[in-house]
Amino acid sequence: MNRNSPSIRSLALATLLAMLALAQSACSDDPLKLGDVENYTVKRDTVWKAGSPIIVRGTMRVEKGATLRIEAGTRVQFATDAQLVVGKETTANLRVEGTAENPVIFESRSKEGWSGIRLMKTGNNTLIKHLQIKGGGDNSSPALGIAKLSFAVEGLEISASRGLGLSIARVEPGASLSNLSLESENHPLAISPGVLGLLPANLDIKTGKGRGIQISGGMAKAERLDFKYKDYYISGPVSLNASHLNMGPNVTFHCEPKSSIIVGEEFPTIFTCRKCVFTSTAKEKKQGQWAGLQLKENTQPSSVIENCTVEAGGGYGANAGLAIIKVNGILVKNSLFQFNRGAGIGCQGCNIHSEGNRFFENTNNRVAQL
Repeated sequence: MNRNSPSIRSLALATLLAMLALAQSACSDDPLKLGDVENYTVKRDTVWKAGSPIIVRGTMRVEKGATLRIEAGTRVQFATDAQLVVGKETTANLRVEGTAENPVIFESRSKEGWSGIRLMKTGNNTLIKHLQIKGGGDNSSPALGIAKLSFAVEGLEISASRGLGLSIARVEPGASLSNLSLESENHPLAISPGVLGLLPANLDIKTGKGRGIQISGGMAKAERLDFKYKDYYISGPVSLNASHLNMGPNVTFHCEPKSSIIVGEEFPTIFTCRKCVFTSTAKEKKQGQWAGLQLKENTQPSSVIENCTVEAGGGYGANAGLAIIKVNGILVKNSLFQFNRGAGIGCQGCNIHSEGNRFFENTNNRVAQL
């Protein structure tokens, strides 16, 4: 048999071309057709380009190390209750590459809104740059929920969210936040304390129901921490440690049961607090509805609390609205302490400067030893 016959050569060539095509298919982007996408899982690298809107229905997932890359100017429309979930089972990536001139837009396809984006197990190729999220999130989920922030978020705009706006559970090296504009009917921003040091100075938040930034229990460590927004909601013991910790003016901390605000627990902290209110989330204020404000031994003597209100604290064994522990020289001036279980101001191994303070309906209406 002639090995070089035309038929043999043609068969070999066809086989080679088929193998090349198969190899190219294995290495190319996921063959996801643009248009309607319903309950689809991206398992290979995929690129969405600007052009006709991409419509997502149901739950779209990105899994198995794949990267969904979305180019500048791309518009994605989500049907009612649709959502994008990245890395639920295995590590995956979402790479949003918008620009200030041509942002990527995620928007609702209906008046009912959609369920938002979940970034769960994300890899080192994840990035969010100039993304607009419109109408995402509901009562049980945020417009953008990040389980672990280890990447850059720049130029994020969330608007018309029915639930939480941006939610971040924890941070890891590589995390950064810049140019955020967040609007929602619930808390525009819900974070763990570790995120506080990353918040940009130009953070813009708006809420339709008067709710502000929600902070879960945990610890923050930073060179500087500034609390300047109108309302913070505290949902657990929050430990704040910073070389310079500043609160106010005209800031209110709404504290849920069992929550507390602890200053100077880990390293030296100069605490400056002016014209702030520390209160419970209950409408009717009573003694012991939350644990209270606590200044620990690393709070520096130059710290100042002035023209503040501390009320409804002293619960859960704290026994004071303001507890100062092993710190000398702190100035507490012209502040109101009311409806606290135990003392309005409680001291343990400390000596403070108390000037012009008022006490009303505390168990003990004075500065007392704990």
